[in-house]
Amino acid sequence: MKETRRMMRFLKRNRRNKKAKLYKMAFGVAFDWTISIYCGLFAILLLFIAFDEMRQITPAFTDIETAIDPMLPLVLIGVTLSKLAMAFQNAGMKITSAEWKLTALPFSIKDIWNITIRGVIRKYCLLLLILLLLLVPTPFSSLFLVKWFSAVLMVFVLSILPQWCIFQLTILKKIGIYSLAVMFLGILRISYLFFDFHVPFTVLIILLLAGANLWLWPKRIKSVNWPQVVEKSDEKEWNMFFVRKMSGMDQIDDKPRKNNVISTILTSRRNRSPVPYAKPEKLIRQFWRKTIISQITIVMYLLGCIMIAMFVLSLDYDILQGIGVMVSVFIFIKTMQSLFGLIFIDKLFHSIPWRLDVIKAAFVQTISVIGVVAFGIITIILLVMNEINLLLIGQILFICFAMLFLFDQMLKIRIRKLHSKWSHTSVMNSIWQLFTFIVLALCIAYPVTILVWFLGMVIHYIISNFNQHQLTS
Repeated sequence: MKETRRMMRFLKRNRRNKKAKLYKMAFGVAFDWTISIYCGLFAILLLFIAFDEMRQITPAFTDIETAIDPMLPLVLIGVTLSKLAMAFQNAGMKITSAEWKLTALPFSIKDIWNITIRGVIRKYCLLLLILLLLLVPTPFSSLFLVKWFSAVLMVFVLSILPQWCIFQLTILKKIGIYSLAVMFLGILRISYLFFDFHVPFTVLIILLLAGANLWLWPKRIKSVNWPQVVEKSDEKEWNMFFVRKMSGMDQIDDKPRKNNVISTILTSRRNRSPVPYAKPEKLIRQFWRKTIISQITIVMYLLGCIMIAMFVLSLDYDILQGIGVMVSVFIFIKTMQSLFGLIFIDKLFHSIPWRLDVIKAAFVQTISVIGVVAFGIITIILLVMNEINLLLIGQILFICFAMLFLFDQMLKIRIRKLHSKWSHTSVMNSIWQLFTFIVLALCIAYPVTILVWFLGMVIHYIISNFNQHQLTS
């Protein structure tokens, strides 16, 4: 055991030195001494400002402590479920190829595993201790901080072994066990609503995790999928985000793209049929599907941002909920506008005749699914956060009309710029787009603005038709 510990320290020290050199090179490219000095001075200044602001709002911290103190069991349930959910992609402990090769020498995998789990526990203790030290200058009471620190630390530590064991299972077994865990913890959550005793529930969650650890401990290194553990550990150990971004390695994708539900739907048998060159509408739609599938990560980020913006901004006031709607629509419109230009990068696309009306229609048909999902997210969160009535239905219909209007206007601008590099948007259209975004931000708190928008649209339509009639006559 002593020799194994010495050898693993040697491996970690050399790995740490190599990563330090890579980070030093990446930071040398991104920052110089002047920028670093200014960033350090601004960071110190912000710390003083934050400390002064916290001292001025001491009563608010007391109210926050009183409000969130009973929520400790709910936080522990959330931490447990998140750790179990991570078992689908992460074993919880990193046993890389370097440690695995030690088993070819006279080193026991059991000793390697025991040393690794101790290192993970130390890492959790250090991270949470740093967080505790950062919270010490705040007006939170010592008893509150120590209680939360101890409970969260114990849940983190007791979740390591269940996460490790679930990671070794097949995907169906993982889903089954995770579903049972969600149901069981959901029952505890419902029970907590009826019996408001947060201390016994906290102890109960910790005891349940401790019992699961006692049951799983003899099985910790039995039936382990070591190749998968090593592969995921190596990927996590050397997947350094900052270094990858600065070196441009994030643009290289050597690993084959894995199938997921969305890719399976978009690449159905019908979509894999031969390219119909005689039918330009179907041909352009296939080009668009190919383009959207290649940017599926951006689409998922888009939907995630809409969900987060709507959920976070819908918790308090109606005006913030309207701002969430406006931000979600703005993100959707701008992302779709940027996706419209990607098809022109495809070299094969330049070998067919261009008909912008066909390209526009195919683009609208292709991204209609994304639009329906984005609008569905907005609608579901509005229905959950508000009382369902005719006014809310009208507000949701207005959001749909506004999304369609803004999408059509942005797409026309994008197509107009393809015809002319120096094309400019008319002042009236710019005003109407800005006015529509403002009404979206106010439509939940002040529904009368919706009537103003529709009245303005009617007047704008009449004036536009009158001007067109004057020009033709």
